[in-house]
Amino acid sequence: MLSPLSLWVGKALGRLGVSPDLLTALGLAAALATIPSGAFRLYWLIPTLMVVSAVLDWMDGAVARATSKASALGAFMDSFCDRVSDASYLIAFNFLGINTYLILAAIPTSFLVSYIRCRAESLGVRLEGIGLFERGERVLMTILIGLVTLTVGVLVGECLLAVMVMLNTLTIIQRLVHVIKVLGIGQR
Repeated sequence: MLSPLSLWVGKALGRLGVSPDLLTALGLAAALATIPSGAFRLYWLIPTLMVVSAVLDWMDGAVARATSKASALGAFMDSFCDRVSDASYLIAFNFLGINTYLILAAIPTSFLVSYIRCRAESLGVRLEGIGLFERGERVLMTILIGLVTLTVGVLVGECLLAVMVMLNTLTIIQRLVHVIKVLGIGQR
């Protein structure tokens, strides 16, 4: 379901000839650019590019749905690009001085939240809205972590990333419990 703002933005961009695929590609490029931004010590670009990437990711879906250009391939590519973006955001935190072990905990927990949804839905179990920390919340949290790390300090950024790992883990548990309930234990 599209919110009125999503519908308006999607239709407006569609009338301008902007394709959802172009927006997906631009969003991925912005996400990937967070890593060289850190390598070149352009630290302020990291959260800026995260915001740009997140907005483009939101707009690609809005355009696809509002212009009836949603497709299975588009949905697949969007999910693939989302995972690459998630990894890029988290890898870029290394350049901000955030502990590598925290980053290494955040990547698989972020991926597992999405993987569980994908696998469950392939088995006919809907998981939209199940779990406290879906992708939208994770993206907002990563942007917040980047901004806080730059403005307040690495220690606070690390604390927020640790909270994100815990919330990811809680979401994984919530989703596993739901899938087990729906599919039934022992039905293999």
